[in-house]
Amino acid sequence: MRSARRILFALFAFFAAETAANADVVIDRGSEIVLPNNAAYATRLAAEELNFFLKGVLGEALPVVTRRTAGKTAIVLGGGTDWESRHLGGGNGERGTGNGDWESTPARASALRTTFGWESRHLGGDLRVPRDRDAYVIMAAGDAVRIFGNDDDIADVDATAALPDEAIWQPCFRRGTLFGVYAFLERFAGVRMYFPGELGTCVPAADRIAVPECRIEESPAFSVRRYGYADGPVAKELLDVPVGRDDLIAPQMDETDFKRLNWYRLRMETYHLRCCHGAKTHCLSPETWDALYTNACAVIGGALGDRALPASMRNSVGADHRAARDGDPLFDAMPKDGFTWLRHCHCDWCERNIPFSKTDIGFASDLVWRRTAELANRLKTKFPRARVSQMSYIPYVRIPTNDIPDNVDVFVARRGPWAEGTAIGAREKGEVAAWHDKLGRKLSLWNYPDKVDCWNLEMKDIPQLAPRAWASYYRAVAPHVTGAFAESESDRWIYNYLNYYVFSRVCWNPGADVEAILAEHHRLMFGSAAKEMAEFFDMLEQCWMKVVAKPYDTPLGPGVCEAPTEEELHTKIYSPEVLSRLASLVSLASSKVAEGSIEARRIALFRREYLEPLLACGACAPAVVGVPAACDTRHADSGSGTNSNPAIPKCHNSTIPQSHNPAIFPVRIGLIADIHIGDSNDNSDLKRALRLFDAKKADAVVAAGDLTDFGLLSELREVAAAWNEVFPGSRRSDGEPVVRLFHYGDHDTELNFKVRQREVVDKGRWADYIPHIGPAASWELAFGEKFEPVVRRTVKGCEFTLVHFLPDGGALGDRALPCGPVGADHRAARKPWLHVFSQHRMYRGFFARPGRGDEVSWDDGASLACVTNVPGMIAVCGHGHVSAANGTSFAPLQGGVAAIAIPSLYYQIATWLPKPKGHGGSHQALFMIAEPGKITVERLDARTGGKIAPDVRMAEMAGHGKEGSWTIAL
Repeated sequence: MRSARRILFALFAFFAAETAANADVVIDRGSEIVLPNNAAYATRLAAEELNFFLKGVLGEALPVVTRRTAGKTAIVLGGGTDWESRHLGGGNGERGTGNGDWESTPARASALRTTFGWESRHLGGDLRVPRDRDAYVIMAAGDAVRIFGNDDDIADVDATAALPDEAIWQPCFRRGTLFGVYAFLERFAGVRMYFPGELGTCVPAADRIAVPECRIEESPAFSVRRYGYADGPVAKELLDVPVGRDDLIAPQMDETDFKRLNWYRLRMETYHLRCCHGAKTHCLSPETWDALYTNACAVIGGALGDRALPASMRNSVGADHRAARDGDPLFDAMPKDGFTWLRHCHCDWCERNIPFSKTDIGFASDLVWRRTAELANRLKTKFPRARVSQMSYIPYVRIPTNDIPDNVDVFVARRGPWAEGTAIGAREKGEVAAWHDKLGRKLSLWNYPDKVDCWNLEMKDIPQLAPRAWASYYRAVAPHVTGAFAESESDRWIYNYLNYYVFSRVCWNPGADVEAILAEHHRLMFGSAAKEMAEFFDMLEQCWMKVVAKPYDTPLGPGVCEAPTEEELHTKIYSPEVLSRLASLVSLASSKVAEGSIEARRIALFRREYLEPLLACGACAPAVVGVPAACDTRHADSGSGTNSNPAIPKCHNSTIPQSHNPAIFPVRIGLIADIHIGDSNDNSDLKRALRLFDAKKADAVVAAGDLTDFGLLSELREVAAAWNEVFPGSRRSDGEPVVRLFHYGDHDTELNFKVRQREVVDKGRWADYIPHIGPAASWELAFGEKFEPVVRRTVKGCEFTLVHFLPDGGALGDRALPCGPVGADHRAARKPWLHVFSQHRMYRGFFARPGRGDEVSWDDGASLACVTNVPGMIAVCGHGHVSAANGTSFAPLQGGVAAIAIPSLYYQIATWLPKPKGHGGSHQALFMIAEPGKITVERLDARTGGKIAPDVRMAEMAGHGKEGSWTIAL
């Protein structure tokens, strides 16, 4: 294990109790803090944090001096050029470490005996600054406690200001003395720092702090200790509490101050080992990697550290503190993220050489790792100390057959804590061990214990609390890794605080007793209500681990699981019984603590941040514990990230479709509408269109209503026959599956077309009439599948919602569609990547027939209200018989939704519309090629397969106006 935990206590165990007490170094209000006059920034920060907590323990802050006062007990922090250099040595005038490079010589040992009153046998050669950059030393004897480690003289703001683009960057400077101060406060003063502010810290009052004579040196088991990314907003209540600092930490915290302070107190990493899609291309041709080598040489030769950073990085941050291995330059060779979302680069070389497979998520492993090894070996000859970072990531996830040079720092991307207890979790821990065996050295991890981006679990207002799962996972992999980045996105920062705290304990000591840590947390935070709050926290963890209980493999990335349905969520996981028990536990806990006490305020915090949002989500199901049973009772959100009312502003909108093993992008979708199979139109045009889609390897085909002309079951059976002939067993000619996404239009089901009714009656076909038989029975007779008024299907991670047109709109038809079935289930904060909503009638305000009333063309606006503000939404419809060449058939609607009017497969363009130049407009179809963030729509003649107009290109513009809004280029 790297930097094993080393603790040596020199306790006088055989002395009498009084003698032992006399051997303690006693810190009280008469003591002082000694800080070198020329102390590094990190050392000064340590003094500030120490005095803040000592004020809480002892009742007042201690004086900070640069030279010891005779007769006073001292806490001596760090060392420095101006602090009694004659006694300490190492006064070499250098700043940065703040402590010098102490030697153990007889003269210096004698001086230290004078200064500290120690015997030389207790000093030996132990006065060197620790070699591990994050280690600290605590020494106590006589009338002094000394705390020191490696400290940098660079401010935290300097260490982050010039860094590029990503939220995962954290303050990167050495602060060993600060780590020692936190350990001293925890070990000897009983302080606990769960999160910043009064509600998250436990500071016991005492008249004195007794420190036994000792020498403690500790370094973390994990050098890579990182969490976060998009880490959720901090409740405003937590930011309103002053922290009482001087000049180094703002007296009033903003969210950045809060998160940075928590980062310090949990003793997270002090430099960032970069490995995150640093290569500028996913092309794997030899020419491209020659260019990559040239770029790496320029980066390393320019002392820029871990990739082509801007010129502003050519300073101590870039050269001294950003590079891996305390100065060794690092080049991030991981391919661009797009390599995992696209099938592969489409250059001639990649097309010939990459063994693409839809089913093998590691198909590019040997090729990528061979390229990385070549790059690393070439760099080694020119820059012997240079490092290369590379990640085991889809689609190069497998252990390669080639050797990996020793100058490659390997990251392995795996699910992490959320897969604990599953077969996939066990398999992936075995893969970590296998990577260790392959390399003959430890590796680093990138894990995904989140619910925002990587797990398809974007469940607003459900706590992702599972500290035991975090502890169990990282304890298991500890023998094989140098540490981990836990990518832990959440909608509320506080959902993760206990996960982070336990993570930090395990990072420093994988053998930490997690049950004892949690029991202590409940006791210190909640006092006499510890038992009830322990059960509350335990229930939340048990529920969350049921939410993430079904991980699966996918080309989307390693952090994906099957989300529970709304029914499972509200009846089996967060059932009314579970919610009632959680509420009763919090109420009982509140009754056991004094009103207005710190324990009562903490319980109230978790009621607001954990319980009430859950109860409001449960209000979408049957009402429980007095919470209203309708989502429209939500109060307005203050925007603070916390809620002070029992009614919470928004439901979590949790249901994400169950999408098993979506294949690699792009997704290909055929779009047709208004087929109008009838007496004068057989199914030959439909078969031609389906064969065209087969040739283009469609993954799904949408038919947006008016499948029939007269609404006859015999016509509907012709539609089914065409499908079964072209796609027998719903398989393409190449054997791959294709999904039928058909639904009714008004011609299929509506009763108010008198001319059509007369035609049917005159021909004696009333018994064949779908409105007479019933839409459900007719559908089941024609297609042999159960009829669903609102259909939900998932194809390759793309969600489809189809709304059948039912007689007179119907309870679920597209003219009287409530937001309940679609809104509660489908208006999620973010879909996995794309949502296609299809109905027959045109959306209100999208496209009106000139000279004709709204009643004919539009729905009543209910559907649009349901799809508005769903990022990545494409709303398609038929009914308009609009030529695909007409530019107005593609348009953005309100709330970032893009609408597409699908042309009629049969009808000529209506006389009231101008005909597109050079095309009559009949027999048209669309073919959509979709991948994350961009869509191409081909406008086709369904009979010839030729294009009737240039492709339409759409791009998702997240962050511009409405999130997920689309730009459309005709």
